[in-house]
Amino acid sequence: MSNGTHFVQYFNIEKMGRFPNGADALSTTRMGVYSKLAAVQQAKGGTVYVISGFGKPKTYVLWEAFTIEDIVKQDDQFVVSGPGRVLLPPAVLSGADFEKFKSACANFIGFRKIDDQKYTDTLKHLADANTKAQLAPACEQFCDELVKAFPKMGDAYYYRAHTRQHLGNSAGAKTDYEQAIKLGTNFPDEARAGAAGPPPETQGGNKKQEPEKSAGGIAAQVVAKGVFAGKPPTGVSEVAWRGVLQRRGAEDFRQKVLSAYGSKCAVTSADAEAVIEVALIDPEGPNELKNAIPLRADLRTLFDLNLLRVHPKTRKVFLADSVQNGSYARLWARTLRAPTSKDAAPDFAALQKRWNSAK
Repeated sequence: MSNGTHFVQYFNIEKMGRFPNGADALSTTRMGVYSKLAAVQQAKGGTVYVISGFGKPKTYVLWEAFTIEDIVKQDDQFVVSGPGRVLLPPAVLSGADFEKFKSACANFIGFRKIDDQKYTDTLKHLADANTKAQLAPACEQFCDELVKAFPKMGDAYYYRAHTRQHLGNSAGAKTDYEQAIKLGTNFPDEARAGAAGPPPETQGGNKKQEPEKSAGGIAAQVVAKGVFAGKPPTGVSEVAWRGVLQRRGAEDFRQKVLSAYGSKCAVTSADAEAVIEVALIDPEGPNELKNAIPLRADLRTLFDLNLLRVHPKTRKVFLADSVQNGSYARLWARTLRAPTSKDAAPDFAALQKRWNSAK
């Protein structure tokens, strides 16, 4: 039961390189978010409304709502999770009242308490009215919009495939699963299983085979709990593993970028693959090699915050005043490493857009 406290969290699809949910896509019933606010420790029982935006011009939707059941400390932040529902389909948020709400929430920067906002009643009404909704053609139409907004993101096709499969459109689901695999998805095992079709019936009856107790089956179980690829290394908690994977984004795409750069950081040449993440040059751009740079985790953070920039013409690294005199000073004017193929080289227009945005 809710303690009467309400929060909003914005999920940046472009930046994360994925959608808010796991392998169950729009059918997900357990979800979570991250926050550095210590106050969330007293938020158990509260309700979190997750808003996402996509497309140009940007369409904002109330994607899901959940009750805070578990709060776990991870490094310098908290993992807040619990049972909930994705709206079927996510509800479009627009109008003057929404714009006032967005402005009051500083354009949805950070995890935010919204009990003092009138628009909270609208979010609550939308979520409550959707509690008994089921997957329907409107959900497939919503997924069409995701594919239109993210034509090169494998997860968009995976979401539509998952929806089509549950609506009985096997042929359409198969085509989308295959496209998801081709582009790269956070759910490769599930996509391959979907593309292969339903398992064969067992001999002597109509009962279908039990799910395999294989590594892929274990991975599927982990994904269902909100972890988006693979299995935690020995001794690593699931919560910590979830955080690492969330920061990395789509693993298939990450591997493509690593391969293009010899599995090394483009600035320091660090070759410890575990700490290399993918930074999108244009955060609102596609998951493409020309829009991506592999960076050591700390440098990726500096890049995302525009504290580390790359000149579009010289490809040299420049640092903001707040970091150029510290331990990162040695990186000043260092030239970005080139990928093994010119086709993967950073796009000039994207670099220029990023450079200009930081001025």
